[in-house]
Amino acid sequence: ECQNIFRQALKAISEPGSIVNVVDEAEQLASLGLLSPAMFALIHTLTDQQTTLWLANSFSQGNIAKNLQFHAGVELIQDKSQAMFACAMASEIEDISLFNAGTDESPEMSCSMLLQVAELDIGDNTNNHATTLQLTGPGIASLKKVSLTGLSPQIIKYLVERSHPFPRGLDFYFVSQQQLLCIPRTTKVEVI
Repeated sequence: ECQNIFRQALKAISEPGSIVNVVDEAEQLASLGLLSPAMFALIHTLTDQQTTLWLANSFSQGNIAKNLQFHAGVELIQDKSQAMFACAMASEIEDISLFNAGTDESPEMSCSMLLQVAELDIGDNTNNHATTLQLTGPGIASLKKVSLTGLSPQIIKYLVERSHPFPRGLDFYFVSQQQLLCIPRTTKVEVI
């Protein structure tokens, strides 16, 4: 199961703007509190005893933290700058500059942002709460349009402005109930 989820995550990060199913709807993969089934599966797949994970307030309540520590063995930390992975609702990230964007010598040390959104869609979405983004760059034939519901203004600003020069920067994994869409640091983003 983890190998399939890992393959789907690789597909999503190498083909920015593509939506992949992380978990099959037919599978009765449980969500955990506010964590969607896809987010729960992604954290279990990407983290282990050698990784650090920062959980936002909405996910650090109840038994989520204990479950992730027990099943994934991941180290939960409070210091955002030390997190290898950050897990939050995409609407609750306020200061993205606190997360590690890596260095020119070690860009791989940057934090991967695992952000849960209400909805993912390809193309323009008529939902008034959705933000439509136009993506170009490596892994995209010409351009892609995607709509995400529940992004904070700070996330949108970071995606468009990319305050860290390449190769530094943050990679984004946007997750809904069963699905995943990635926007890596190499992707140019415009708001439509």
